[in-house]
Order: sequence, then structure tokens, then C-alpha cells
Amino acid sequence: MTAALFATYPRDGGGRFDREDYVASQLPLVVKASRQYGLSSAEAYFSAGEGAPKRRWRC
Repeated sequence: MTAALFATYPRDGGGRFDREDYVASQLPLVVKASRQYGLSSAEAYFSAGEGAPKRRWRC
């Protein structure tokens, strides 16, 4: 069985989302903690702006 989970964060202008920390620290932590439940990989997609390609990281 395959499933997909998307966590989205609104861009409200007041906060700062640290993409590098998310990819380097948070995403691997989620994979490590969830592997026992069957998670085999995780990917992060970020908008590069209007009309630009999306950046993608895989863990």
C-alpha cells in the first residue's frame, strides 16, 4: 500500500521558514522516527517563486 502525506506551511509574511534546517535536521528526524511504521522515504518540495521550477530534496 502506498500513501502520501503533505505538510504545508502558509506564507504569511510574518514568519521565517528555514528550508536548510528543515532538510538537514527535521526531514531526516521524521524518517528515522517513522521508519518503524513503514515510511521508506520523504521528500521536500519548495516553491522557487512565480514561474520558477520547484526545488526538491529527497531523504
